[in-house]
Amino acid sequence: PPSVVTLNNGLRVIVTPMPYARSVSVSAYIAAGSRYEASVDEAGLSHFLEHLCFKGTERRPKALQISMEIDAMGGNMNAATNRELTVYYAKMTPEHAPQALDLLADLLQNSILEDGEVERERGVILEELAAVEDSPSEQVGVLLDEVLWPGQPHGRDIAGTDASVAAMPNDRIREYYRRQYVANAGVVSIAGAIDASEALKMVEREFGAWESGDPLHLIPHRDEPAGPRVSVIEKDLEQIHVSLGMRGISIHDDDRYALDLLSIILGEGMSSRLFSRLREELGLCYDIHSYMAALADTGMFGVYSGVDPERTLEAVSEIVRELQR
Repeated sequence: PPSVVTLNNGLRVIVTPMPYARSVSVSAYIAAGSRYEASVDEAGLSHFLEHLCFKGTERRPKALQISMEIDAMGGNMNAATNRELTVYYAKMTPEHAPQALDLLADLLQNSILEDGEVERERGVILEELAAVEDSPSEQVGVLLDEVLWPGQPHGRDIAGTDASVAAMPNDRIREYYRRQYVANAGVVSIAGAIDASEALKMVEREFGAWESGDPLHLIPHRDEPAGPRVSVIEKDLEQIHVSLGMRGISIHDDDRYALDLLSIILGEGMSSRLFSRLREELGLCYDIHSYMAALADTGMFGVYSGVDPERTLEAVSEIVRELQR
């Protein structure tokens, strides 16, 4: 079973020995995400910072040094930003675990965030946003969040907008890094072929001197007026991409397990009701699925499908019929 320890600086550490494993995985979670960004001007700040933490530290000043170091171990390292956290993760064989943890700790504590790298990465993120614009199945998901949670941080694209990314001040990124990337806003989790006490010693060595601070708190959800809302983006495409969303439940609600199971019955897998009815019986679509997102204090349940423009109304009617059923 995993053991959970809190270091003196407030960092929470979870160690899960897996004697049958051949590798070690390390994840570091930070309280940084779109729900910590107070205004539309700050949209994408957490995601921008996540990119920049791979661009150089005091000991490893070049991005290539960081990527070559993890590649030389035969391991991999990456990161992801979502609404409520940013996670940096690495996987490697056990003998390289100390070096990989040193590398991860360096990124989180000592990134330089140099002006030239900020400007270079600004262009990269604008291209990432352009890729979503070119992917209607992704874009319709972003649009659904905006309709479900209008004017709230969790209803915005996690990567921000062209305007917010283009205008993001370098100093604001550095200030946010100093504020949020602190020990008491972090969790380090290690799992795999590693001894629990050895893993804890490694974390204490690499993260024990990490300072705690006064990080920003997650911006709370406020309930919107109930009732149907619709939003449309017009594009010249071969398919209509449709997403239906409704309120779900928070990650602290035990009913999330029931909702998860409902999603499997309704729209996950080839024997699900939506798949068997809309694709197999009616031939209305290629892709149809349901999904859920559980957040700290709210959630959503969604259904997505890509359908023939001539049969959109029929498809939506069938989806609604299955939901009612």
